[in-house]
Amino acid sequence: MGRRTKTASPVGPTAVDSLTIRVSKPRLPKSLAYPLKTSVLEGALRDAGLTCDLQLVYWTQQAGRSVLEAHYWLPNERISHDRVYVRAGSLPAEARSAAAGVLLRDGLPSFVAWLSRIIALPVDSPLRNQNLCFNAEYVSVELLRISSSP
Repeated sequence: MGRRTKTASPVGPTAVDSLTIRVSKPRLPKSLAYPLKTSVLEGALRDAGLTCDLQLVYWTQQAGRSVLEAHYWLPNERISHDRVYVRAGSLPAEARSAAAGVLLRDGLPSFVAWLSRIIALPVDSPLRNQNLCFNAEYVSVELLRISSSP
């Protein structure tokens, strides 16, 4: 499967006033699965009323068990608005259901809260110049290891 793109509405030149999600999701061998569903992430962001330009890249990590990793990027000389880069990791297929459950229960609410805090920051806040990242790593059936900054 190639690249999929979901766009709620076009992105403005200097601000994002809608939720825009671009998705890249490669096929996996039957032994692997993605615990995060695009529709679940989109629903969580919409339910929170968040508007952002988000690139969602599904991937298979070489080490670790990260199931949701995000980086908040500020404007630069080529792109005039903030963006969120999200990677959704794969796991062994037999762990998908348990990981999806704990991700829905703990990971997505933590991610939405992290993103909400960043979006709410004033444009001139020094916190916006820090390395803004979030990571949820699947540890076991009942546990995600979550880290974020700030």
